Amino acid sequence: MKRLLKGLLMASAIGMAGAAAPAMADEPVPEIGAKLVSYNDLLDRVAELEEKMAEKDAAAASTMMPAPAAGVCCDTGCACESCCDQGGAYFVYENVIVKPYFSQNAAFAIDLDGVATDRHDVEDFEWNLKYSPRLELGYLNCDGMGWRARYWHFDHGTELNAAAANVNGDIEVEIALEPDITIDVAANGTIETRHSLDVYTFDLEAVGRRESCEGGVTGSIGLRYARSEQNYKALDRIATGAVEDIVTSRHFIQGVGPTLSGEVRRQMRGNVSLFANLRGSLLYGESDWVASEDNNPVGSVDDVISIEGSQDLLSIAELQLGVDYRRMTDSGRAVFARVAFETQYWANAGTGLILPASDIDNNDVQAVDPREADLGLLGLTIATGIDW
Repeated sequence: MKRLLKGLLMASAIGMAGAAAPAMADEPVPEIGAKLVSYNDLLDRVAELEEKMAEKDAAAASTMMPAPAAGVCCDTGCACESCCDQGGAYFVYENVIVKPYFSQNAAFAIDLDGVATDRHDVEDFEWNLKYSPRLELGYLNCDGMGWRARYWHFDHGTELNAAAANVNGDIEVEIALEPDITIDVAANGTIETRHSLDVYTFDLEAVGRRESCEGGVTGSIGLRYARSEQNYKALDRIATGAVEDIVTSRHFIQGVGPTLSGEVRRQMRGNVSLFANLRGSLLYGESDWVASEDNNPVGSVDDVISIEGSQDLLSIAELQLGVDYRRMTDSGRAVFARVAFETQYWANAGTGLILPASDIDNNDVQAVDPREADLGLLGLTIATGIDW
């Protein structure tokens, strides 16, 4: 702009000198410096015009969008897109693919033949990776403060069957509490067992976030409601295929309590960053555990064990470590995708079945309360969403 104005002014001066030349043909040609402004005067004039134009541009900009005060919404010295956010609603959808692990997860026991001592091998259920959804909806203002609600639900099951003719011993199912609930599979019979796990969590939290060019930090505090239900069922079939004996058990626990979480995201290169997310919850509630046997003839319950209304404490720890990729849109929002390793640990989540001490670890371990078994989940999370 400065060079353009200089050129225009110089061209105007030369044009004026050219127009006056014919009228002054009979007179001595004076020095241009005597009739026109000097070069320094031209520079001063250009600087003055540039200053006035800058003042007009600033006035117009302040009328259209007033600059925020320092410390409100964002600093005026923002050097990147991510450090000056305007706030708004956001949504995240996570595909949680995890495998359950249990401290006690027995399907049945085998009383081994040809062994001098009373020895049993415990056959555990085999779980694979299972899909479950997690949803998050929240709102953050331009200061990075707001709220969010999160919901996750896992509901799957697995089976383990065996024929007595194919094992080296007798197949047994036994509940480690009184009255005696047992299944002894005949030599030509089969055992069919199933274990299901249905858990979900709901969180409602206050959230704070701080963004910078290098990444961001997010923290939250709120309440969590969690519920876990495990069901076990064993069928004893004789050679004809008829069901001779059925054993079932159910463990249910639910609780409410505080939940805390923190996340750190570090920009690595371009739009890619690494992040770590840690959450802890301490829930207070009640649990129920009921087992029953229906045998000979099937159709009427013969024995029942019930432990209901117990006051229990359920603690949950969760960890995510992964990679984040995000792109800013024209509206100032970020569209992102994430891939992360995820692990969860549920203390006192309980189990569907517990075997007596004589069936655990070669007679060396005492039977534990089925309500005190622990649950773990390990796998992968793939997420996508629109961030503010």
